[in-house]
Amino acid sequence: MLHLKKRYLIIITSVLLFAQCNPDKEIAPENPCTNAQEVKADFVIEELVGDRYFEGDTIANYNKVRFRALQAADEYTWILGAETLHTQSFIRTNFPIGWLDVKLVIKRKPNKLCFPNDDGIDSASRSFYVWPVKFTSPPEPPIYPYYPIYGTYRGHTLSKPDFDFNVTLFDTFWKDGVGDPAYVGLFSGIPYDKAVLNVNNNNNANIGWYCNGISPKALSISLADGNGKGKGIYTIPPLKGYAWLDRKNNKQITIEYSYADTMPVGNRDFKNREVFIGTKIN
Repeated sequence: MLHLKKRYLIIITSVLLFAQCNPDKEIAPENPCTNAQEVKADFVIEELVGDRYFEGDTIANYNKVRFRALQAADEYTWILGAETLHTQSFIRTNFPIGWLDVKLVIKRKPNKLCFPNDDGIDSASRSFYVWPVKFTSPPEPPIYPYYPIYGTYRGHTLSKPDFDFNVTLFDTFWKDGVGDPAYVGLFSGIPYDKAVLNVNNNNNANIGWYCNGISPKALSISLADGNGKGKGIYTIPPLKGYAWLDRKNNKQITIEYSYADTMPVGNRDFKNREVFIGTKIN
């Protein structure tokens, strides 16, 4: 009788385990087309401003521009003016002024299981505008209006979404300490506690922060000392970052920046980070 009870116990345990491992609802097999992609010649045009690439359709003719296919393929064919290339990405600069066209053709073995009508070939064309060079020799005063990124924007920082204020981006033109003319791209309005602009250690100027790399729709912001020939422009606290217009909405700007609490000699700790989001009002 004891042996019979043990047999029943073993049988019941086995049935329960079998039921747990094999539920009534079967698990559907993974869809093989979940992450599959049809052959598509998607690509982006990216402009190098400072040390960062920004996607867009308007560039400065002196900046480096990267053309990059987004899909891996067996063959690439780019047509840019009279030039034909066969790499996934490439970089060019010094474009002629005005509208230019670029075309990409890609070829890849198609996934017939998921896309039975895919022939493995796709192409895409895009136009981009090349803005005239900003710098002349010798420099001349900027002609207003200049690049689209300039103007006044009203918005807020991500840390204080309920506090709105204006930020203005503009060109200025001045002569340095030895009389040489120079361009300076500037913006003003970013609020700081006890933040002032220091020009030649004289706090009597209120013209804003210095902008380094510049394009029609983006710029890099840098602490700066003018052009090293006498007159200097310094920011307190030291500041660096980027500003750019939204690719689909030229009235929307993002300014991403870091700043230091003080201006020590040597290395600076840009530990404070902030983002300003604004809409153009002027």
